[in-house]
Amino acid sequence: MDAEPATVHISQLPPEVWLLCWSQCSRRLLRRLSVVCRLFRSLVLPLLWEAQTFDASKDFSPMTSHTQIRHLHRTAVRLDRMADSGAPYASWVRSLTITSRRSYHWQNSLPPHLHTLEESLELFRSMHSRILLAFSTALPLCSNLATLHLTHMHVDDSLLKSLGSLSRLEALHLNLCNFGILQNAIVLPIEHLELTECTRSSDNGVLRIASPHTLRTLNPDYFIAQLLRGFGSEDLEQLVTLSLPAIFDIALVIALLKRCSALESLTIQTITLELDFPPLPLLVLPRLRALDAPHYMHPWLVPGRPITSATVGIGQLGHWDDDTLVRTCLAISYSAAPILSLAVCRPTVPRLETLVKIFSLFPELQELLFSVDNPTHIRVERRCCLRSASRRVPPSLVQPPPDLRDDFAFDEVPVEEISDGEEGRNEIIVVRADEADALAEEMKPPSNNFQNTLNWLMDGKLTLPPNIQVLQLQIFGPYAELPWMFDSRHIARLVARYPRLRKLGLGSRFHHWEKNSDECGTLWKSTDRRKGWVRVVS
Repeated sequence: MDAEPATVHISQLPPEVWLLCWSQCSRRLLRRLSVVCRLFRSLVLPLLWEAQTFDASKDFSPMTSHTQIRHLHRTAVRLDRMADSGAPYASWVRSLTITSRRSYHWQNSLPPHLHTLEESLELFRSMHSRILLAFSTALPLCSNLATLHLTHMHVDDSLLKSLGSLSRLEALHLNLCNFGILQNAIVLPIEHLELTECTRSSDNGVLRIASPHTLRTLNPDYFIAQLLRGFGSEDLEQLVTLSLPAIFDIALVIALLKRCSALESLTIQTITLELDFPPLPLLVLPRLRALDAPHYMHPWLVPGRPITSATVGIGQLGHWDDDTLVRTCLAISYSAAPILSLAVCRPTVPRLETLVKIFSLFPELQELLFSVDNPTHIRVERRCCLRSASRRVPPSLVQPPPDLRDDFAFDEVPVEEISDGEEGRNEIIVVRADEADALAEEMKPPSNNFQNTLNWLMDGKLTLPPNIQVLQLQIFGPYAELPWMFDSRHIARLVARYPRLRKLGLGSRFHHWEKNSDECGTLWKSTDRRKGWVRVVS
């Protein structure tokens, strides 16, 4: 007997119910759901188009040429559809990221043994050109675009003209881009400008692409002088965040800082040690709250200013010992406001007496990051890759050209691009706070600089400020990572001593533990997906 058709209840649900039901779905799962349900697609499609990323950065590889060409083809088709003036897709985009390739990476020809791939290389080039053309067509249609990230792109008058037509553009990030000869001075009223490792084809000494009256965040890279000339005599009255690269001219930096009366956050990566720092009046940077700079900059900028967050960067190699560390922290303690966050990124071999003296300077500290130099020698296994004497093309490379019809661009999408697999629930270890001390003693790892510092905290010889909420004790350099069960014991012991802890890093510079509370107690989750979860119970 034929089965009765299922009753369709989807159309009876109001849109609010749909949005409420799926509000916790990942973006990848939303994409899959929008494919199988037209109603859901109509509701979430504008949401899915808000953030768009187009990556065409990989070099041509003979071994994976067809896979690369298909990827570029899908990217070009996506951009073409966004560039369709009759579709609303471009108007839905709020954040756009485009990654291209440097022109000098193009391969003019292939070696003789790969002559059969000439057609694939030509397809690779044409797909890349199509992507750039589609991007230039689609960009002016993104009327609601707020954030734009460009990598390996050429910045010229036509691009700036397109950006000038985007009235809602707030942030522009240019990474490894090249500035051409800019004839027409188009000033963008954006709030955030970030330049990273950019270059100029012709340096005329002036770079004016952003209005000084609207900028709130600025990373000028090595274009400080050019941007200052572009700003003219105008002050940056709205600028609150400034990041500077390596500095070789302190007078130029002072000239810039004097224009930033509202600056609250300053980051300086490094500065030439031989430079002399003239006295800087307190009327300059009167609102500075956060400073990230090498240790020799803190005595110059911190005293007398209301800094609450101080970061001692790595800076240039120079004299660095316990006395220098103490003097730097003492200068930081002369801030006009209590220090709430302290990060010592430059590695050191700490002594107990030094750490006790430093922590006593900051009784109201809430966040602490400390980098320990741990010269643990790790044996790295080196493997030798032997090249085959034969230079014949593998059979897998001799393939017919891929099917590049736009209507079939998404028929064979790789599984990793469409998978909606969710993470499984991690293993949970339950640790009782009153048993953590004994368990930790049983699992004590070999002694080293990092472990000694951690033991001082565990044993109570080194006491942190009572309001500490974030503790990151990092190891600088290679180290043998211990099983994550060690972390579970240390988490329980530290939580028992400092109940306000919400973020904890032990060793790794890339991962940490975060506190999550539920009805069963306190659950700590690691940003390292390989590690389980830790539940601390009293």
